[in-house]
Amino acid sequence: MFQFLAICVDILHTLAMLAWGLGLPLLLWHRWPRASRAYVWYALTFVLFSVGTHQIYGECFLTKLARDLRAIGDPNVLSDYASFSVRLVNFVAGIRPSEDSAVLAWEIGLTVSALFMLRYMYKTKRSEQKLRLIETVNPAVVTSDARRPACPPDGAPAP
Repeated sequence: MFQFLAICVDILHTLAMLAWGLGLPLLLWHRWPRASRAYVWYALTFVLFSVGTHQIYGECFLTKLARDLRAIGDPNVLSDYASFSVRLVNFVAGIRPSEDSAVLAWEIGLTVSALFMLRYMYKTKRSEQKLRLIETVNPAVVTSDARRPACPPDGAPAP
């Protein structure tokens, strides 16, 4: 039972990491602003939980939970236990990195994610400032869809 729960935690961990990694392009290309905004909140929460639990436990809370569940189920399994990130890399790439190199790669990924989030927030803030400037100069130009100016009415001069 506890082994099954540990596997479920590992699957959840995998899905959370995949969503975080595969969503990074949403911070660079803003074709879907709502998805980008939702991803920013997800990535921020993900990074804060990852860094926070690493400071508290020395590892991700999901890795700790899976390890604890495995220990409850069968204490002998832990003799060859490696962290989730090491096992994932071993499964995907066929290599087994050291714990230190896996943590270093993870910290680099978190830094890249944080830099992309800062870039996204800077770009969206500048866009909002430009929009406010346009609204103050000519309020009729801006529609409810803030990404695109409205067409002027017939006979009105173009802005």
